[in-house]
Amino acid sequence: MLAAFLVVGMIAAAVSPSEAKPAAAKPVPAVTVTATATVTAPPPAKAPKPSPTKPAAPQKARVPDMTGKSGDLLVEALQKAGFTDGYRATSFHDVSGQGRTVFLLTNWQICDQDPKNKTVPVTAKISVGAVKFGETCP
Repeated sequence: MLAAFLVVGMIAAAVSPSEAKPAAAKPVPAVTVTATATVTAPPPAKAPKPSPTKPAAPQKARVPDMTGKSGDLLVEALQKAGFTDGYRATSFHDVSGQGRTVFLLTNWQICDQDPKNKTVPVTAKISVGAVKFGETCP
């Protein structure tokens, strides 16, 4: 064991950095490589030009004169004329003086309407005065 200790000590002394002198390094010139790349960007996309459009004029339809007819016939005529919903386009009211709610339009006779025989926007409201069939219009 003593022999192994001596061998290790001698090897350590032989490679000890305190006794080793570094070899003088020769300066090496630095090499710089420059690569130039030309990148061409695609041309910017052109925005589409807005088309000169006029705002759409409101759609119009002719309101027929349905005086003396039943309320449901007016609703049908309005739908045929171009109103999307003939029922919603009308505002029925009882002109008998009794203040009744106008319900079941087939039972009501039109006494007056505003407008009639006119062309109006299809969003217009048609006011309709009516009485029950068998009653006299005021």
